[in-house]
Amino acid sequence: MKRFVAILVCIISCFQVVMAQIESEGIPTPFNLKAQTYQRSATSFFYHLHIDTTQTLTNLPRSYAIGHVAQVNFTPQKDGNWNILDNGTRIWRMGLISSGAASMSIVLAQLDMPEGAKLFVYNPSQTQILGAFGTENLNEQGILPIRPLLGDSLIIEYQEPAQVAYNGSFCIEKVAHNRATNTFNSSNQCSPHAHFTDELTQQKQAVCLLYVVSSTQSYYGSGCLINNTEGKPYVYTAAHNFKSEDDATRTIFYFNYAVTAQDSTIQGTQECTIAGSTMRAWATDMDLALVELNQMPPKDYRPYMAGWNRTKTPQAPLISIQHPYGDSKRMSYANNNPTISNYTGYLVANQIKKGWWYIDRWSKGCTEAGSSGSPLFDKDGLIIGALTGGNSTCSKPVSDYYARLDTAWNHHEEASKQLAHWLSPQQPEKQYMVGADPYAPHPCRRISHISKDATITAAKMSKGYYAGHNKLQHTQFAEKFTLDKKGHLYGAYIMPFKGKYKSNAPVYLTVYSGNDVPTTQLAKIQVKPQDLTCTRSGTWGTAIKSNWAKKENYIHFETPIPVPPTFFVGVEIQYTNITSLDTLALYACSSSTNYAYYKEGNTWKPYSSHSLQPCNLSLWIEPVCATEQAVGINTTEVNTNVVYPNPTPNYVYWNGDGSEYRLYSLQGKLIAEGHDNKVMLPQPGIYLLHVLGEKLSIHKVIRY
Repeated sequence: MKRFVAILVCIISCFQVVMAQIESEGIPTPFNLKAQTYQRSATSFFYHLHIDTTQTLTNLPRSYAIGHVAQVNFTPQKDGNWNILDNGTRIWRMGLISSGAASMSIVLAQLDMPEGAKLFVYNPSQTQILGAFGTENLNEQGILPIRPLLGDSLIIEYQEPAQVAYNGSFCIEKVAHNRATNTFNSSNQCSPHAHFTDELTQQKQAVCLLYVVSSTQSYYGSGCLINNTEGKPYVYTAAHNFKSEDDATRTIFYFNYAVTAQDSTIQGTQECTIAGSTMRAWATDMDLALVELNQMPPKDYRPYMAGWNRTKTPQAPLISIQHPYGDSKRMSYANNNPTISNYTGYLVANQIKKGWWYIDRWSKGCTEAGSSGSPLFDKDGLIIGALTGGNSTCSKPVSDYYARLDTAWNHHEEASKQLAHWLSPQQPEKQYMVGADPYAPHPCRRISHISKDATITAAKMSKGYYAGHNKLQHTQFAEKFTLDKKGHLYGAYIMPFKGKYKSNAPVYLTVYSGNDVPTTQLAKIQVKPQDLTCTRSGTWGTAIKSNWAKKENYIHFETPIPVPPTFFVGVEIQYTNITSLDTLALYACSSSTNYAYYKEGNTWKPYSSHSLQPCNLSLWIEPVCATEQAVGINTTEVNTNVVYPNPTPNYVYWNGDGSEYRLYSLQGKLIAEGHDNKVMLPQPGIYLLHVLGEKLSIHKVIRY
């Protein structure tokens, strides 16, 4: 098994097309609320939820309850409206309103979608769009939680092409009316931002924010990817972050939610999410929870599997990394060794005696609501526990309790209540494990020309913005990047200084090859607005987007783009019906070397040769790329005499009795595993079959 896992990790690192992405390319169909003559009260389209928000939200120690959850049962078969486009595409929409909500989220159940179908969630003015969600989001539970959308209303849109193998189906089973959001910079400032500290650089990438939708409440907590001998995407957190084991399936995990390293006023991306998980270990008497994500976080999330230590004497300095109040990632420091203690809070019934590490005082920072389940690292950067609760504040940073990892290791014999069975099943005596990058030796990295001490501005000239709308009416801007060898581009961050989304003047992310200037366009993707604060103005369905500024916008490529050692990433804007409110401008900074280019007419020029005001400039655009050649699926074709029949109506067979095998979806989700010479493909589609004989072989198999 160990050999199989080692080879499999290598294969997954190469086969990037295998990895599923939570949101793929695509945009909803144009939607005009007024033209559709739908009104807020029109129950044929909008359903007005009547959620009792007078009930008190229950905050458990260091968790942060933000909303009320309604149990519903809306389906395309009996609710909402269907339309058919000229090309035969079927469109289903339904609106939900919960008056006074700061944000709303939904949970889909019984989800089954054919290839080519897409689902979106957006606000009525389409200034916030989540999706597309497609077959890569299918899982064994048939459940898909979708992260909160700002405002008190949302629309669900399902698109199904004319020619599909079968009609999709799902139900909306839960709606969360959130009275608060993870408001940026809402936590206390005594805990420094993670990106502004030099310690535990890799471990920061392991910590994630949890958004849990339970049967009655929605709330935030913290957790951490934890390394294990099986290479599984386990998240270690606190049991009390879940009201029941089933809540794990309705949890969203946010990665990379942290301020930028250059400016703590820039809100971090919230696009890097994983939806859903399976509870593997849950023991309330020691506040232990271990869940397995529905998929490994994709390569461009740059995840890290934190190591752990279960020796009896962890040493200071200690560091906790957390998401207080659902805010961006922060850190706390303790200079004293932890002591063994009982937990003195009110949460844990029948608690395991001496099952907690006690932090008597933080030298910097504290913990807060939303920090629950956050990891505590020892001096070697290894996890020793997860936060249960405490009383620390900025003014009095004392008395916090972390459930001990060493106690949770195998105190209980049941696999469902211990860590040993999951983190090191073949070596339960293992005392510690160092961390690892699941995509080593070719991980993604985020590239920037803007240093931490750079002065970042709107970069204006006499005719307007250098990289944005200006009186010269330049529409294309790009930043030059150089790798040590050719690689693949997985996505890019753009940081707008200001901007307003307008559907008839879209913004595009572009990629070019070239040496001295951009030459050949390699990709062009429309930027979907996400997490934008909108203020309603005028009639229902209209909105003014007030801050597409001061927030990272991450644009993910559904398929990684091969790039040469020198390439350009840029932004293309439009001038249709542009007003002062529609202006888009990118952050930039002065640079000793010019990295920025703009297009004047049909000619790309460096800003150092600008026709009006020459200057050396760097645009705040940061690509995420890896310098390796990904292997395409077509290279895995094998002799059909080895795996047969292929295509198949149900089973595929191969030579060799009792072979070890694993069956994966194209998105990298494990579907089946065992020792046999046959496996049934669960439904029509394309799969990857990994068979380990004398060597590992990979086969693309198809069920019709």
